[in-house]
Amino acid sequence: MSTKLVARFAGAEDAAAKVEEARAQGVMMLPLGEQPQLAQYAPLTVVCVVGESVSELECELVQAIPGAGLVVRVPDLAPLEELAQGATPPATAPAVDVSVAPEEADHEDEDGGDEEAGQQRKSGRPSPGVLSWPIEKLQSEFGNLSQPDKIRLARYGKRPARMLIARTQDKMLHTFLLMNPKIGGDEVAVLIGAPNADPSMIKRVIGSPEWLRHTSVARALISNPKLTQQQVVKVMRSVPLDDLRRMARTGRVRASVKREIIKYLEARGMR
Repeated sequence: MSTKLVARFAGAEDAAAKVEEARAQGVMMLPLGEQPQLAQYAPLTVVCVVGESVSELECELVQAIPGAGLVVRVPDLAPLEELAQGATPPATAPAVDVSVAPEEADHEDEDGGDEEAGQQRKSGRPSPGVLSWPIEKLQSEFGNLSQPDKIRLARYGKRPARMLIARTQDKMLHTFLLMNPKIGGDEVAVLIGAPNADPSMIKRVIGSPEWLRHTSVARALISNPKLTQQQVVKVMRSVPLDDLRRMARTGRVRASVKREIIKYLEARGMR
C-alpha cells in the first residue's frame, strides 16, 4: 500500500509550475517538513487539490531530504496537467502546501523517540549538522558533502554558506538558495547576473516584485545576455534612470538592450 500525501495548490498556475518542473528536471520536489518513514523508490500517491478539483498522482520516491521535502518521479503527469490546463506557470516559486494524509500520519514514535529530534522534525528545520560548521570547514569539505546536506545549506544556511553555494554550478542548489528566508538582494544579484544563470531562475526573479525592488537585482538582470527583449522592457522600469543613462553610454549591455534603453529614455524626455 502506498503512502498518501495531499498537495494543495494555490491555483492552476501553481500546478502548471510543478508540471514544468517535472518535465525539465525529470523529478518534482514536494516541500514537506515532517516526513513519514519511507524507503527509497517507495510508491506514493499524491492527492493534488486545486480549489474544488482533485486528482491523484502515482509517484515514486527518489530521495527524502530532511527539513526540505521529498523528491519524487512522476511516470504520468496527465492528472496534474488536467488541473493545470490553460494556466501559465508563475515566475515565482509555486505555492503548494504538502501534508501527509491523516490516515497515514504517525501519531507517536514507536520507541518513544528523542523529544528534541521530534520537535525538529515538526518544525520543518533540520538538526544543526553542517549548518553549524564554520566557513573554513565548509570550504574544505564542501565537495565531500552529500546532496541533502548541500540542500540544507542552501535552504537554511547563513550568508557565508550561501555565497559559497552561489559560486557553484549546481542549478538545483541555486533554486534552494532563492527559498532561503535570509537571502539578500545582493546575493540574488550575484546568482542572476552570472552568464550561466538558469533561465528558469531568471524568469522567477523577474516575476517577483519583491526582488525587482532591489536596484542591484534589476541592474544585474538587465546586464544578463540571456534576457529576452520582453523581459528587458519589464526590468527597465525597476532600474534608476541615471543607471540606464550610464548603460546606454557604456558597453556593459548588448546593442539590442541599448536600443531599448534609449527608446525608453527618449519616451520620457530623459535622453
